[in-house]
Amino acid sequence: MRVLSVSIATLRGRLAILFLAFALLVSVSVVATFRAIETQRQDALIVNLAGRQRMLIQLMGRLALQNTPTDSHLTDLRQAESTFAATLSALRDGGDAPDLQNRRVILPPTRDPIITAELDLLRAMWADFQPGLERLANDTLPGPELSAAPQNVETQAASLAQQADTVVRLYEARATQKIIWPRRLQIGFFACAILLLALGAWMTYASVLRPLVALQAVAQRMGSGDLDTPVQVRGPQEIDTLVQAFDTMRGQLLASRRELTQWAGTLEQRVSQRTGALDALYEVSQEISARLELSQVLRLITEKARQLLGAEVATLCLLQDDGQTLTLGAHSGTAQAVVERETGARVEPVRQVLACREALLCDAEQCSQFCGILSASHRVSHMAAPLRAGGRVIGALCVGSSQPLAFTPEGGRLLTKLANSAAVALENARLYAQAERVATLEERQRIAADMHDGLAQTLSYLVHRVEQATELAEARQSDEVAQALKSTSATLCQASREVRQSIARLEGAPSRRPLESRLSEMVDEFQKDDGPSVGLEVGLTAPLFAPPEEAEQALRVVREALLNAQRHAQAQRIVVRLEQQDGEVRASVQDDGRGFDPQSLPADNGHFGLSIMRARAARLGGQLAIHSAAGQGTRVTLAWPVRGGTTTPYQPGTNAQALVGRPAN
Repeated sequence: MRVLSVSIATLRGRLAILFLAFALLVSVSVVATFRAIETQRQDALIVNLAGRQRMLIQLMGRLALQNTPTDSHLTDLRQAESTFAATLSALRDGGDAPDLQNRRVILPPTRDPIITAELDLLRAMWADFQPGLERLANDTLPGPELSAAPQNVETQAASLAQQADTVVRLYEARATQKIIWPRRLQIGFFACAILLLALGAWMTYASVLRPLVALQAVAQRMGSGDLDTPVQVRGPQEIDTLVQAFDTMRGQLLASRRELTQWAGTLEQRVSQRTGALDALYEVSQEISARLELSQVLRLITEKARQLLGAEVATLCLLQDDGQTLTLGAHSGTAQAVVERETGARVEPVRQVLACREALLCDAEQCSQFCGILSASHRVSHMAAPLRAGGRVIGALCVGSSQPLAFTPEGGRLLTKLANSAAVALENARLYAQAERVATLEERQRIAADMHDGLAQTLSYLVHRVEQATELAEARQSDEVAQALKSTSATLCQASREVRQSIARLEGAPSRRPLESRLSEMVDEFQKDDGPSVGLEVGLTAPLFAPPEEAEQALRVVREALLNAQRHAQAQRIVVRLEQQDGEVRASVQDDGRGFDPQSLPADNGHFGLSIMRARAARLGGQLAIHSAAGQGTRVTLAWPVRGGTTTPYQPGTNAQALVGRPAN
């Protein structure tokens, strides 16, 4: 009973009992219905067989009263008599009998005493009726009885039929009485079904719907913000479990709300701190990026890292070209914290730090091998972040402290951002230093070329003229000495002008004159009474304004070619041509001198004229061509591309690539 009461107390137990009772009711109703149908079918068969007895009596009387009975009539009469007797015996005592389709059926014996008595009476009347019927049919009656026999058969047949009707009515009454109890049973089943449905509806409402409505109200109350009121809803065990879950959820939500309220109270402070840290990181990044001196950048990075993270010491190590060693580049903090100048880059966990994308937080037990350049007392807790520039690792930034748990994950993210900014600044400083070295080398080469083309050539010429003047002085040829000294003085003036021009170029004062004008001055400069004639031919449709650097390189090449022609070609005439065609500017120097074989040029032997001319052509992005043959003169041609632009005079600060002149449209 205790187990049953516990099971009924649950919603599952109640519904199980309800459904079981309903299923049992339906099963009993179905069985009773089938049995009633079977009984009615049996009663209908008996009533039909009893009714057929009356028809058989009428048939037998009609066949017996035939005036001239034939064999077929007699056969039918015998068949009717047999069917009537078998059916009467089966109705009374049970057994098989032919049905209306002449099939054998089994009938139960009649147990109703009234019907049994009427069947006995019918059997007695049949016993009296059958002999007279046979004699009449067989025509075996004596003469005096023959005339009265038909009347007797009709009378007996009528009585027998009436008795058969009585039996049929009794069977019908009995069948009707049997139908009454199935009907009552069906009514009872229907009433029980209605009762079970009503009980189920009430149980569903009381055990499910009403608690769920109450829980819905609780959910709405919780949704509106009321989390302090406990959930109090009564119901079966399942509902109680659901109520407990709701109340647990209410408690969790209440705790979460309190936690969120508390967290929101500190959110503004945390945001303010985070914003301050990001502002400081931005300022540090700006300050680092503004420095281009590598030593200053290294020193500034370590100082800012130590200040931002509140560390006692900060170090920045650079990865060497072999990728095997990290070397100390700079540190900030007490000098006693640094005990080594380098550490291996392939040992663990150094390799792990260099391979990761973010800073790693370490303590003395977990990462004792990293930051090995720090003393053990200053790496009780420390962080390390890789310096990544363009997808490659160039070093690592490390901060340390003598206090345990001195750094937080937030500090690790800050160190990662600082390391990324530091890597960019270091890469910029490296590129700046590299560009500065390249620019210095190019400037040295340019100054060397200028000195060779200008001052060195002039000094060489002066040495030659001084030697001539000395020889003339020794020969006491005063007029020639005076002329040589006059020429030397003019050359010195030219050297002075060239030095001033070089100084002006170094000071960045570009010429704003067209290239053909400057070539004209150069041609006039090379015109000498005792030398070959020098002419200028210009094939331009508009003035050609070239960027200062390009114009200077072109003029230097032309000057070197003029000097070579004047000194070595033994020419009578030298022609300088400037033209523009097929997207190129061409400047050529052609003489009618003795010429030479360009394939058999001797080594410079300390003279750099030809190599410098080719280097200048390469700077212009052009080519230098030499055409010469023995006795046919020499033509030196410099061609460089027109990179676009106009014939507008060059203005300082304008893109030099766009100022190579071309004819105006």
